[in-house]
Amino acid sequence: MKIAVCGCSFSAVSHLQNFSGTHWSEILAKNLGAELHNYARQGISNSVIRLQIEEAIKIKPDWVFINATTPDRIEFPVDNNRYNKKLGLKNFNYFKDDNVKLISETMFSVIDNHPHEYRRDKVSKPIRDAVSLHAALIYEIHWQQQKDNWLLNSGLWKLHDLNIKFLYNPWVINHKNMPFHDLPIWFTEKYFLPFEFNLLDLFNKFVDELVKKEPFDVGYHTPVDEQKNIAEQYLNLMKLKES
Repeated sequence: MKIAVCGCSFSAVSHLQNFSGTHWSEILAKNLGAELHNYARQGISNSVIRLQIEEAIKIKPDWVFINATTPDRIEFPVDNNRYNKKLGLKNFNYFKDDNVKLISETMFSVIDNHPHEYRRDKVSKPIRDAVSLHAALIYEIHWQQQKDNWLLNSGLWKLHDLNIKFLYNPWVINHKNMPFHDLPIWFTEKYFLPFEFNLLDLFNKFVDELVKKEPFDVGYHTPVDEQKNIAEQYLNLMKLKES
């Protein structure tokens, strides 16, 4: 059995060696006796999550778990590099690699000059200034949210058409009462996770607990202890969908 996970840091395994095997996707794979392909990475945009879905399809998975991310992300080239379709996810900062062609990251981590586990160096000042101007003068969050939803929806439809089982968590990018942009009700009822899977709300719920612990955040933005509960909820939903 193969399972694939697509998303940003909420769905990514920890880069800290001491926490290997503690993420919900790792726990779920172990409980299922499944081969895990986790494509999620910190800071990745919804555009790259759409590319993750393409990579997941290639391995012919039994299940795919997709988590949307926030619309405050941006992609930009490193030096004079350009996107190469043949490279797929290898275009992006998945590793500290000299061959990375594009950075995909939260705009504000670039602007604030934060270090990044999947970026070898800090971004240059001209790029930071350009991203800052983009955020201030060009970026419009609601339109980006709309575009991201349409983009991810195309991936969901492709999984459906290929008869690949999947569950989709839209709650980081969407609000509870927000319409789902031309998706029929039967589709959302079949594939969308319930609102209880809003990982951003889960982070806010446990943020006081997280700041008291060392390290503050192993990368999940949710407590390590909570990962078992998330995995169990996924497992129960899988059983329900297959019944």
